[in-house]
Amino acid sequence: MKTLPLPLEIFNNVFLFCLPDKREALHPNSAPLVLMRVCTEWRTVALSMPQLWTSLCLPRHMPDGPVQFQSFLSALEGWLLRSEFLPLDIVLSTEVTREDMLAEILAILCFHSCRWRSFYLWLDHPVAVPHALASLTGCLPLLESCTFRDLTNSNGHVMLGALLTAPRLQDLSVGWFGSVQDWELPWPHLTSFAWGLDVGYCPLRDMISGISQCRNLLRSQEVPHLLQLFLSVCIQQHLDVFLRSFILPRLQNLELDVSPDHKEEQYTLLPTTLLRFSSHCSSSLQILQLTNIHMEGVALLEVLRNVPNLTFLGLSCAVFNARVVDALTLRFGADQVLISGQNTKLLTFQIALEDNPKFIPICGPFDAPFYNMLIDMVESRWFLPTNARDTNSDGILKLERFILSHEDMLRMKVEAPEAWARFEGIHSLM
Repeated sequence: MKTLPLPLEIFNNVFLFCLPDKREALHPNSAPLVLMRVCTEWRTVALSMPQLWTSLCLPRHMPDGPVQFQSFLSALEGWLLRSEFLPLDIVLSTEVTREDMLAEILAILCFHSCRWRSFYLWLDHPVAVPHALASLTGCLPLLESCTFRDLTNSNGHVMLGALLTAPRLQDLSVGWFGSVQDWELPWPHLTSFAWGLDVGYCPLRDMISGISQCRNLLRSQEVPHLLQLFLSVCIQQHLDVFLRSFILPRLQNLELDVSPDHKEEQYTLLPTTLLRFSSHCSSSLQILQLTNIHMEGVALLEVLRNVPNLTFLGLSCAVFNARVVDALTLRFGADQVLISGQNTKLLTFQIALEDNPKFIPICGPFDAPFYNMLIDMVESRWFLPTNARDTNSDGILKLERFILSHEDMLRMKVEAPEAWARFEGIHSLM
C-alpha cells in the first residue's frame, strides 16, 4: 500500500485521535497496534510516539499456554518501554486464577510504578499476590487516581500501605472483601472518594477505628479537600459510624445508599448524626442523594435547612410525606418576597416514593390529596414571581427538572388524575 507523505505533526494528531478509551482492552485491531500494520512509514511513526503507549488496558482473558503467555509478557514489556518516561494509565481487570501468572504480570507493571498516573486493579478471583505489590511502597510519586476491587486481605493492605506514600493521590475508589482495620491514607489530598462495603466482610466499625488514627488527618477527623463522597452500605448504623468520624468542610456531592435488603432497619441516631455532619459542609454542599434511608420528615427537613445551597436533591425510597412537601412549597407575599419554603436554589428534584406499610405514617399514604400537594410544590418552584426573592433580597432559582419514577407516575395517574394532568403540563415545558 502506497501512502501519501504528510507532515509529522499531522500524523501525530491523527494517531492520537485514533486511540480508544482508556478503559477499552487492548486489541490487535485497535490503535496503536493496528496503525503499525498499515505500512512501514506508519509503523515508524507509531514507534516514535511515546504518547501513543501511555494508556494500557489489559485483556481480561490471558493466554493459557506457557509459550503464548511468555509472548504476552514480552509484548507487555515492549508496550511499556515504548512509552519511555511519560506518565502511565494502567487498567488490570482480569479473570486470572493462577497466582504465578498474576504475579508475573504485576511484576512488569510495578517495575514502572514510578510513572503511574492512574491505576485500576480488579481481580475476579481471590488470588493473593502481596509480594508482587510490595515494591509499590515509596514508588508512586505521580499517582493521582487509584481504584481497586475484590482484593484479598493481604493484597489490600499492601496497596493501602503503598498509597500512603502517594503524595499526589486525589481520586480513590476502594472495594474488596476483607478486613479494613488499621487503614492509613493521605486523606488531606483526596478530592474524590468512593467506597463499596459488604457487611459480612468489611465491618465499618473496624475501619473507623483504624482511620481515626491516621497521622495525616487534621484534628483526627477533617478531610479538608474532599469534594465528593459516595457511600453504599448494608445498614444505616454503618452510615452513622462513618459520618460521625469525619468532617468534610468542602464537600459538594454527598450520595448515601443503604442496601434495600436491610431498609426495614431504622437507626435512630442517624438523623442527628447527618444533621451534625451537614453543618460542616453547610455552604458547600450542592448535591444530596439519599437512597433507602428512612427517618422522620421533620428530621429530613432539618437536614435540608442545614444545606441551603443545594441545587440537586434526590430521594429514592426515602421519607417523603405531606409535611416535607409543604415545607418545600414556596409561598410569596404581594411584594414577591418569600413568606415560607426552604431550599430555594434547587434546580433538579428527583424522587422515587416508597409505599410500604412498615413506614407509614412516616411515608404516605400516597393518595389524591398528597399528589395535588406535590404538584403544588412543583408549580410553586416553576411559576416563580418575576422578582421572586427571599427576605435577604437574594434571588430564588427556578426549578429546571422534576423527575418522578415510572412507578410513581403510574400511581399518580390512577390515584390523582387531576394532579397527573397538571404534572404532564409542567413536564412538557421542562
